[in-house]
Amino acid sequence: MKWLGAMMVNGHVILLDGSIGVGKTTLGRLLATRFDGTFLDGDEFGTPGKPWFASSLSTCRQIRDASLDALARTWIVFVARPVRCWEWVFFTRHFERRGIGCALVGLQAMPEAINAPSRGRRFSERELARILEMIAQGYGARSYSDAVVRTDQADLDATVERVSASLRAIGISESNLTGHPGLTMGQENSDRRRQLRRFMDAACRRLGFCLPEDARERLMNGPRLNPRDFLEALIKAEGIDPIYLERYELYKPLLEIYRRFLPED
Repeated sequence: MKWLGAMMVNGHVILLDGSIGVGKTTLGRLLATRFDGTFLDGDEFGTPGKPWFASSLSTCRQIRDASLDALARTWIVFVARPVRCWEWVFFTRHFERRGIGCALVGLQAMPEAINAPSRGRRFSERELARILEMIAQGYGARSYSDAVVRTDQADLDATVERVSASLRAIGISESNLTGHPGLTMGQENSDRRRQLRRFMDAACRRLGFCLPEDARERLMNGPRLNPRDFLEALIKAEGIDPIYLERYELYKPLLEIYRRFLPED
């Protein structure tokens, strides 16, 4: 699919495939920030109470619809989801008939690297068994992948660059966003969106204050607020409504991070 960047004019959907714990969500968020796009976590879709095999089609439809909705506001969407062959066919057919590029990036890592304490995530015995099973089944190394990137051979920043380089190799780069018809915001608003996303990424990494993607999108697309009012909206989006905002334990750390990324506010 080397022609994606040159031929597709209505945006791109990048599917990040791989086993549990390989880094799909972490990398997806960072790539969305780097490319000024939108991130969708596949785990947030589906039918509650049903196993994946009983709701797989409806989940794919939900991801398709959420991606199309996001592409009305931005030019690229990153989706973290293990992708089976029939799902790849489903996504490519639905997106490409609308002139939307669809690429698959496989993410791989050794099981011991996935379970390393330095990754900051602990897995149950059941999850560890599923990781081994998914690797054996070929997740992250599909024959239909446009690129395959290892996430256990470099630090996070270098891995983001490796994935970015793999996308540039098929014609999708950060420079594509300029003048893209799906990008209706002015450059100033686009820059501010990028700054707000980086702020929220930093708040998640440093403070564990992590909002779901739909809440982040509402805040980035909402009216421009002063720092105090924005942080109040941010904190309320997390389901917290402090009586005295300035006394909330994370208010000052959040304000400090905010001022690093948006010093002109």
